[in-house]
Amino acid sequence: RLPSTTGTAPNRKFIVTWYNVREWNSPGSYFNMQIILNENGDFVYQYKDTVNITTGHAQIGWEVSATDYDILPYAGFGSLAYTAIRFYAAPKRAEWQMDESAWTGAAGEIIDTGGNGYNAQAVNGATNSGATPAIATNPGTCRYGTFNGTTQYVAVPGGFPNLNQSFTIGAWIRTQDRAKAGQKIFVDDQSKTNGYGLTLGDNGAGVITLYNRASTPVSLDTSAVIQNNLWYYVAAVIDLTINQRYIYVYDASGTLQTSATTAFAGWGTDAGPASIGGVTNASADAAGLAILPGLVKYDEVYGPNEITHAFRVTVRATNNYFVWPASHKAGSNT
Repeated sequence: RLPSTTGTAPNRKFIVTWYNVREWNSPGSYFNMQIILNENGDFVYQYKDTVNITTGHAQIGWEVSATDYDILPYAGFGSLAYTAIRFYAAPKRAEWQMDESAWTGAAGEIIDTGGNGYNAQAVNGATNSGATPAIATNPGTCRYGTFNGTTQYVAVPGGFPNLNQSFTIGAWIRTQDRAKAGQKIFVDDQSKTNGYGLTLGDNGAGVITLYNRASTPVSLDTSAVIQNNLWYYVAAVIDLTINQRYIYVYDASGTLQTSATTAFAGWGTDAGPASIGGVTNASADAAGLAILPGLVKYDEVYGPNEITHAFRVTVRATNNYFVWPASHKAGSNT
């Protein structure tokens, strides 16, 4: 083995080379390979001359834990000669650290640190704070957005794409009311047509839900692990190559609290913009009306049990007013 370090920060490389390594119990076999660990987290396996008399199989990959790993199997090790395999983190579509000194509601003031220019806007008085960070040490976590749970949200710009390839949503969350329904972490579902969202409380107190209206099943739920006034890191993975959804919930120390997964069929997108922390002003959930009769089944009305699902009505015209907890006017008449 010939280890070495090259380059200068932040682009250093740690390199280990194996030269003419013999295969156990096969004197005629030998391998030449190298691994390069890059300071940015990428790493590369590369191979030179190889003699594989026993035609043994190869497994190449990485492992963080018994449940966090990836493997690339190869039927013949000899086929890897003069090739290289690079492992790297997928580029971020967007990242909002919410670390600005203060939000004023100005357009584009919440910076997309992912580098793609999707700078966002605080709406209806949403603010940020650093009073109780998830990790208070240095290094630790940055400032965070605060929302009232009814009208406030961060508006993602309209240029943010509809996601129809595999992607991951990650977010730090902290709630003061784990039982409150409709707590939106990230949603792209303004017009309620085939959109998706990651929410808290919709399907039970302390339950994280990942849904897509065009999928079967629509929702994936975790167990009820979220408690009041505690920080959690939530990761939702939508793998559209194998039609599998995952949710992982970690506490502030990095300990996995729960996970959930399901296979699904179908995936849709919503024509409206995405939002963080709440629904947009134009969303059907935000533009609520006073309580009106809706479509329910006969046995729900006259049966012994309460109605536990939402229902809506459609009318030709409404007055241009709103009542709490709606957040804005949606009517057409004055």
